[in-house]
Formats: sequence, C-alpha cells, structure tokens
Amino acid sequence: CRQGTESYAELRNLLAQFMRASRRIRVEFVDPDREIAKASEMVAEGLLARSEGILIKAGNRRRDLPLREILENGSAPHGTRRDVLSRFRAEQALAAAIMNIMQDRRSQVYFLAGCGEHEIDDFREYTGYAAIARALRRDNIDLHVLRSDNLAQVPADCDVLVIAGPRRPMGRATLSAIADYVARQGHALVLAGPGTDTGLETLFEELGVVISDCRVIQPSRLPLRFAMIGDGQKSDNSAIEVTAYGRHPITNPLRGIVTTFYRPKVLQIVPVAAGGTVTILAASAPDSWGKRDTRQRSMPDDAETIQRGPLPVAVAVEKGATTGMRAGLNLMRLVLVGD
Repeated sequence: CRQGTESYAELRNLLAQFMRASRRIRVEFVDPDREIAKASEMVAEGLLARSEGILIKAGNRRRDLPLREILENGSAPHGTRRDVLSRFRAEQALAAAIMNIMQDRRSQVYFLAGCGEHEIDDFREYTGYAAIARALRRDNIDLHVLRSDNLAQVPADCDVLVIAGPRRPMGRATLSAIADYVARQGHALVLAGPGTDTGLETLFEELGVVISDCRVIQPSRLPLRFAMIGDGQKSDNSAIEVTAYGRHPITNPLRGIVTTFYRPKVLQIVPVAAGGTVTILAASAPDSWGKRDTRQRSMPDDAETIQRGPLPVAVAVEKGATTGMRAGLNLMRLVLVGD
C-alpha cells in the first residue's frame, strides 16, 4: 500500500480510529520505498510475508496481515481495474488479528505422524507441509508432531488434531486414542489418504459419513495449459475444480474462489442414530461422476454402477450447539476432506 495512494489514506484513517478506541494501540508506518533497509529486514526475519502488509505485535506474539486480504478489485478510469481498500474487510481483519494475539493462550495444533502422513518439516513443494506450518506459526499457533507409535491418548491441550493423508493402516491403540479425543468434544481435520483403509472409516461411519472407494472424475474447465498437476504433466481429469461450497464458517470465505482437488474420494452422507449435523463443505460439479475404475475418463454406459454429481468431497461433522448463545461450547467438530 504505497504512500500517496487512495488505499494508503484510507488505511491510515482506519488505523487512527483503532488508536482512538484504545490507548494501548500504537501505529508505526514503514514505507518500503523510502525505508528499504527496514522493510527488507522485516521480510527477511519472517515478520512479513511480503513488503506490503500489516504487522501486529503484542509482546512476543505477532500476526502478519498481508495487504491482499484487505484489498478488493475496484473500477478505474478507461475501464481498467485497480485494487482498493475494502473498509469493511480491513476493519474485520484487523479486529480479528488483534483479538487473536491478545489471547493469553495460544492454540495448540497436533499433526499425527507415523502412518505415512504429510509432515510439517517436509519442504518438498507438492507433498511437504512446511509452508503451511510457517503460515500457521505466523498466526501464533503452536504446532506439534504426535507420533502414532504406541499412542495412548491425544494430549489434553490439543485444540485441533490434523491427520493429513495417512497411507498405512493405524494400530488399534491409535484408533482408540483418536476416538476418545473425538468423544471429548475434540476438533479434528482429516485428509483422506490415497492408499488402503486406515481404520478411521469406522469412526466416520458412526458419525454419518462413509468414505467411498469411488473417486470423482470431472471434465476440466481450465484451459489446457492450466490443467496440469505437480510434475508438469496433463491432469487427465484427475484434478477437479470446485466452486460449489456449503454455507459454513469454514467455507464462506471461499465463495467465488476455485479450489483444486486431486483425485478426491466421494464422501457419502448416511443417517445415524447418534445425531449430530453433517454439512457438505465442498462438492463436485453436476457433470462429474464417481467411479471405482479411475482409468475410465469418459462417462461409462453402465450409469447404474456410478455415482452422478454433484458429489461431496469435503464435509464437517458437528455435535453440540452450532447456533445461539452456546454456539461453539462443548462442540465436537470433525472436518473430512476426500483429498
């Protein structure tokens, strides 16, 4: 947000309002054009992901708010487009970031490891989660690796348990520890792995979701030069573009955004006696289909043997109060992604 622009003036006015609202808030401006050394130092130290953004600090805690999160496209003369400050978006983002770093307790997120999951210290571009870990830590979230070997229980301070793409079956003790954590109103994010059954399938079936052995096939809507996968080869309809999202706090910010899933599994919602709410977070397009034999890329003739789109590829399972005064209290939430 360069000095002299309309967005810069709007941002200064907004920050001035925050300072007037609380004497504890102080604001310092660093011009990346005039104070090149200081701006470069902040980027090099990881304080900012880029030279333009807002760095919010409280003691040893800090939060990086990139400028792109508070800008939106606007009109300019001669039919051109420009980025302008969205005052509503900026005010919301700033208030949320300040509230985040003012919390006395930092969120504790545990990544399960030991069954072939993606790892937070893996720097490989397409399989490693090091970049994700860096972004989470920048948001003042503490990350831990939880080994599944001889796992007796999930730590009591775990706010979210992440199971990212397991490739091997889990032991009975591990599955029991995960089930106990969920029963304690735990929060978990599970990314379905590409390999064999892991044992988690039974847990999800009891909660109303069946992880199908069918995978989603969908004609690509991207130009050929964009329909690529990690190794630079054509995706051959293995990668699907998703634009249909359910109404949920997790996916509401994704409206209007295209997300890509690579050979996702179909998630089937089934009725269960235990109660709870299952929300479809993301689904494939109406012209997609699910098929066990993913080598068949055209719509097969035996339509009765396939599942027709739209098909769920991400769901949220919740038990407890999701609305009203008690929303979020004692709430069990499992998010399952078929990719």
